[in-house]
Amino acid sequence: DAVRLAMLVGVTPGNDVRVYQEKIEGYRNFVNKLWNIARFIIEPPANTLMRPEGAPATLADHWIVSRASSTIASVTAHLEKYEFSLAAEKLRVFMWDDLADWYLEIAKIEGRNTALLNSLLDILLALWHPFIPFVTETLYQHLHTAAGTPQTFLMMHTWPQHNAAVIDESMERSFARIQGIVQSIRNARAEHHIGAAEIVSATAYTPHESAFLMGQKSIIERLARTTLTVQEIGEKPTHAIYLNVEGIEVYLPLSPEKLSEERVRIQKEIDGKLTLVASISARLTSDTFTAKAPADLVEKERVKLSEYEAEVAMLRTQLQQLT
Repeated sequence: DAVRLAMLVGVTPGNDVRVYQEKIEGYRNFVNKLWNIARFIIEPPANTLMRPEGAPATLADHWIVSRASSTIASVTAHLEKYEFSLAAEKLRVFMWDDLADWYLEIAKIEGRNTALLNSLLDILLALWHPFIPFVTETLYQHLHTAAGTPQTFLMMHTWPQHNAAVIDESMERSFARIQGIVQSIRNARAEHHIGAAEIVSATAYTPHESAFLMGQKSIIERLARTTLTVQEIGEKPTHAIYLNVEGIEVYLPLSPEKLSEERVRIQKEIDGKLTLVASISARLTSDTFTAKAPADLVEKERVKLSEYEAEVAMLRTQLQQLT
């Protein structure tokens, strides 16, 4: 199965296929990811939080069902045009990004809807079957044995059908706001070297969406490792990291000690980058260098200068947030 994926993904019609060991190893790990997703759904840990089975009930439920139907439509369309690599890439995004990174993590917080998860796995295995038939067939048999449903071969499974009625762009936009807040806080934590185990406080100000955010508060807190306070109006904190996600203002206050450390660290980074900027600028303004150096080398130096200047601007913005 890993070899099949290595020969299909990233390949355009009419071009030679470059297959090498690292690529096959990468797709072996990818197949392992599918196996682990299926195992999590089929054989949940004993202490797993459960909720009543049935139709989609939460925002995350509606979002993943909408994304699943959109994925069925796009994968089917690409396969009908023999665009196998594009079909596999759309399916990879749904499996890894949407299902594994977001929905399954949220299911650990909100509780599992077993019927919905089994349905999603059924769709996923059917869509992957043309690409990786061996592991999908094995997982399909495990799924239906565990669910106690009649077994056939996956190759006889009806191809999943796109259902336009379950695609809800409004729900997807709402969920995207939650994703944006979580990702922004995660990025801020990484940029300011806040440890993964540290719980940070956050305050969100939004005059129109406070009820919506309160409904998703537990998800944001768990996924972003934060304690969240939601307010419609109020005095904005000072000495805090400022984030803006589609008009929702989020502040992450820092302790005086952390604030001082961050200012020193960022200023040191700015000084180092400015030294590099000055060095490259001097080289590019030197007639000796520009006249004698190959054109591609001069262009590389210009690109490097532009990148360093952009990094300095970003660091200055971070430093300004902390003043």
